[in-house]
Amino acid sequence: MKDIVTFETAVRLKVAGFPQPTPEAGQWWHNPDFGLFVVGAKWFADNREYKIFYPGTGKSVLKSEARFLECAFAPTATDILREMPNYFYIRKYKHQTNDIQMFSIFCEEQTADDDLLQIAKGVNQNPAEAAAEAWLKLNEPREQKIARASKTWAGTDTSMFMKDIKQG
Repeated sequence: MKDIVTFETAVRLKVAGFPQPTPEAGQWWHNPDFGLFVVGAKWFADNREYKIFYPGTGKSVLKSEARFLECAFAPTATDILREMPNYFYIRKYKHQTNDIQMFSIFCEEQTADDDLLQIAKGVNQNPAEAAAEAWLKLNEPREQKIARASKTWAGTDTSMFMKDIKQG
């Protein structure tokens, strides 16, 4: 599926704190034991279970809301972009060497001088994966940000940058 994130990315998002919504009809989720499924309508008169469909096997089963805790929400790019900061933009382009359509999501932060500073970027053929990559970079632990900044600026005086990252 090109409109949602992979199982691996869904798990990384969940572990990093991406919101896991209340199940609704039309949402995609990953079950660690049985794979990708789509949520259908609530079932029974008391609305206590959802009818779900596993496209990989063609099976439909009933699942209580409590059992969704073991699953990971598979967001679309739109779901992820709703959780982004105010300044971001999307670029769609063809890769130069292999003519594959790519998506880039750039997240920016407004500086005191009213400039925009890029703080995260995600690039992928799947727009949901590109958005997830940017969201994960925005929400990674501070220690990982410091390590990534150190690696990016190796051999450069980074004292000004590192001071901001360590304080922020």
